[in-house]
Amino acid sequence: RLDAGAADEDEIRVTQQEMPHLTGGVVWEAARLLEAELRGMDIDWPRARVLELGSGTGWLALQLARRGAAVTATDRRGMLDLLRRNVLRNQKRFPCTEEEARRGRWTALDVEVVELDWEEEG
Repeated sequence: RLDAGAADEDEIRVTQQEMPHLTGGVVWEAARLLEAELRGMDIDWPRARVLELGSGTGWLALQLARRGAAVTATDRRGMLDLLRRNVLRNQKRFPCTEEEARRGRWTALDVEVVELDWEEEG
């Protein structure tokens, strides 16, 4: 297991885990490049809704949620345990503001984890 993320307390941290026959257990360089590109764009993050297909470790979903987006992070059954652990770990680290709590939120990171098999018919 590897831990991807800076030692800084304000950074998103995820556990990486190599898994046989699955590619989602690591943070890919493409995810880091996409996050850097999106960071430079003029996006109204608090109004953004993001659907990520194949979230793997959840690193990108968590980064976008950190900016204020509401994210649905999806992956196949074999990746869900790692994805859920990483999301929950970070949600606990980033509590909501008093204003968010009044609106019924408990964390600053709005990420929902959903199973999705994009090769399944029907």
